Amino acid sequence: MNTPEQEIEDLLRRAPAPKAPGGLKDRLAAQVQLAPVRPKAQAPARTMYPGSWLGRWWPALAPAAVSLACAVVVTVQQMELRDLKQTIQSLSQGVAGAAPAPVEATVHSPAAGDPSGTEEQEIARLQDLAKRLAGEVEQLQQLRAENEKLRAQLAAAATPGLAAEEAAAMAENMAKAASDRCGNNLKRLGISVRVWAQDNEMLLPPDNMQCMSNEISETLVLVCPSDTGRQAAANWTAYTSANCSYEYLGGSGGRSDQEPDRVLFRCPFHGSIGLADTSVLIGVAKAHPEYLVRKDGKLYWRPPKAQSEENTPPAPNRESPPNPNLNPNPNPNR
Repeated sequence: MNTPEQEIEDLLRRAPAPKAPGGLKDRLAAQVQLAPVRPKAQAPARTMYPGSWLGRWWPALAPAAVSLACAVVVTVQQMELRDLKQTIQSLSQGVAGAAPAPVEATVHSPAAGDPSGTEEQEIARLQDLAKRLAGEVEQLQQLRAENEKLRAQLAAAATPGLAAEEAAAMAENMAKAASDRCGNNLKRLGISVRVWAQDNEMLLPPDNMQCMSNEISETLVLVCPSDTGRQAAANWTAYTSANCSYEYLGGSGGRSDQEPDRVLFRCPFHGSIGLADTSVLIGVAKAHPEYLVRKDGKLYWRPPKAQSEENTPPAPNRESPPNPNLNPNPNPNR
């Protein structure tokens, strides 16, 4: 049995399709009112900015140019400040350590709590130390020139057929030239120790030479001219104890600024010694071995005057004993 909805649907499908009256489409089209079409507005023509590209872009380029100029000025100032700091640091490391003890005594460092003027005082101190070091270098150059002159004289006099006196004089000059060169080597080693101590809280280097490779410019100064059986090392990489003629006696510790008469270097060929204050005494270890005093494992140069001052007991109290019959507080008015 069909439902009412299906019956209605079947009836509607079987119903005849009506035909549209003629001319209906034209009548409907005539009744439709269309909106009038308005003409499209034309966009205003773009006017180009008069002038060249610089005239168009200068409002943006001017601030950029000013900023770039400021950046360049700041960069140049930073570079100059960095170069100045590096110069001061290099002077304090390479020059301040080579000054002798009297110079250090005369230079007063600023107090720790006084921040004013520290940089100016540091520059003045470095300049003073540089002058002192220049004097030391000039002395070394004079010694070197004298040694070269002696060697030239000996080479010119080395001709066959010399008399006995001439041969003796030549041998004496050769020995003196070798001794002077040895003293020059000890002087340079003493300055190297002083520079090393300045960078290490004034402590003496340990018992080896390789720790001072930065301060000792060349390994040739480690060989005495009279030590013909020993050769200088080509460089510090190839260096061993067999390439050194001098005895280093500062390995037992201590400070370089507290014991100026302590012996740091000794030459076994000439008997010359180098002290902690960078001074050199030629031939004293052979001429006066009794002046070398060992104390607490350290060797000191103590001539008779220094020994007498050290061994002199304090003066006794020569005040007379008190007199019991005298009033300790006399009153002259009584």
